[in-house]
Amino acid sequence: NLDVDSVDASYSLDSSLMDLPAEIIGTDKLIGFGVEHCLAASDNKRVRCFALYGVDQSLARIVLCDETRNVALDSTPSNSDSAPKSISEGDGDGAVTAQDLFEINQDIDRIVDKISGQISSEPDSSTPNSSAASDHTKSSSPPDRLEQLQQALSQTSSNDQEDDLGLEQHNINLLELSSGIWLGDTMVRDMADLPLSPFDAGKGFSGKATPKPKVKGDDSFAAWDVGVQKVACRFQWDFGDTVEQVNDFGRVMGAETAKTYPRGISGTIYVNEGLSRRIPVDQRMVYIDYDNGDYVGFLLGSKYVQVPRFVSFNPAAMKETKPFFTEFSVYQSNKGNQDSTAENISPEVCCSKIMRLYNSDGDLKQGCTSFYTLNQMDV
Repeated sequence: NLDVDSVDASYSLDSSLMDLPAEIIGTDKLIGFGVEHCLAASDNKRVRCFALYGVDQSLARIVLCDETRNVALDSTPSNSDSAPKSISEGDGDGAVTAQDLFEINQDIDRIVDKISGQISSEPDSSTPNSSAASDHTKSSSPPDRLEQLQQALSQTSSNDQEDDLGLEQHNINLLELSSGIWLGDTMVRDMADLPLSPFDAGKGFSGKATPKPKVKGDDSFAAWDVGVQKVACRFQWDFGDTVEQVNDFGRVMGAETAKTYPRGISGTIYVNEGLSRRIPVDQRMVYIDYDNGDYVGFLLGSKYVQVPRFVSFNPAAMKETKPFFTEFSVYQSNKGNQDSTAENISPEVCCSKIMRLYNSDGDLKQGCTSFYTLNQMDV
């Protein structure tokens, strides 16, 4: 079950018997069920979260990954074994001729020159400088041209990072998290034909309904209903061991967030390292048990995770199973637009969140992506 946001390509998916390398998840144990969330942090950075469950359907571990895309090319010359074994100079079908190689070399040289900014347009053959440029191109060996291309691409990638919005991951603690109201919008992708429970009340006065049969191999393409909804989220902390997450949903256009998503969920704080000075800021963790232990939530650096402690896909116990959800958030701040001399001005903090909502049968009902900004309360 794959859910993709069409704006920034953030996605989430789940899989039974998820096969992941031990270098990522840190164990060779069998994973019975896994949920992956991926949020785009910038053009070349993303953050992934894996919620992994064992064969007993209990939460085994949570893995967080900060990943950066490497856009630089490998300038190491290839070995002779990886080079083409034979190049024919004949006119047979599919053969590479000497003329083809000459044209390819010219195209590569022209692309390299354009990327590196040496030329802005095609040179005019009538000017004397064009012959000098062509002689320079011919005298350059292929390794030199590859190194020049790599340097040009590295400069382009650095310029792209400079032209970015300036958002960077923001290490947040529970005090700042509960210092105001998070206002934003959520994009809802809903499977309209999929009920939250197969025993939903039917039409008529009796209110009885029979379970809807599941059709195997049913194509769910174009079966999603989309919508946009206003949402306000706030964390109410008593500065002790109790915290409550409250979600208020407002106007909606199209599909709305399912009613089974909790409008308020309270939890007990067992670990709070937010203000500890002996632990690095990006490693300070806040651990919370939500809904009497049914959900696990923790805040680590700039990431916030909330997942169920147990998942159940047993049809025999369907009446006792209730819908569940998973969510993953990344907090960022834009410090580039602020005056470094003004120490009393806090950076503007925003939050990107991705969520999956399942029905009581364990099928994906909704996928949501949200973006919030913190509206701090005046003190």
